[in-house]
Amino acid sequence: MRQVLLGLLCMGLAVMGGCGDQRAPLSPAEATTLADDLMANDGFFWGQPVEVLTPDAPDASGHRWWQLRYTEPIDGPANERILIVDADSGWAQVPYKGYKVRAVATATRGGATNAILVTPGSYILLLTPPTTLPEDELTKLEAEAAHLNAQAATSGLYPLFLARTDDQGRSALVYGWQADHGIERDTAITEWLSSHTAYRNPSWVDLR
Repeated sequence: MRQVLLGLLCMGLAVMGGCGDQRAPLSPAEATTLADDLMANDGFFWGQPVEVLTPDAPDASGHRWWQLRYTEPIDGPANERILIVDADSGWAQVPYKGYKVRAVATATRGGATNAILVTPGSYILLLTPPTTLPEDELTKLEAEAAHLNAQAATSGLYPLFLARTDDQGRSALVYGWQADHGIERDTAITEWLSSHTAYRNPSWVDLR
């Protein structure tokens, strides 16, 4: 709520030159937090985003938006769970009428920017060992997942990183969990991790 109100205040002050030039660029983790605050304020929760896209070109009103995509569309693909966050003010909202939702990562192999096929299955890729974490450490893990999703969305991997807590209360950084199922194993995913991140020894876990 506080972040949402701050966004409103900054939008007003920016007109008078009191806030717009002083705000540091948002990080993926900050954009995610602002979206979380919107959900908390409006009484709904979609979990963590599976995709965080950095701001694109300005829209017709001059605004540039972070785009956050969440799992489980409400009523199918026509009603995707999307939130957007203004890159300058931090204002979070559902997409306005006429907003052009940016496409998800391409699901084909080859020379495309996003080229790793991800198919539904029973596996998740474990990047960190499951551990009972204090709230501040869990927050850091969630921020790391958001950072990896932003990186994946622009460098060849479908963004499915998540800080997942199991039924024993242990949390871990994973790839591939999609609310009620995982993905199929693919060496291309571990190769991407080795070439783009510091996670060199992830392990596949079968959830069946």
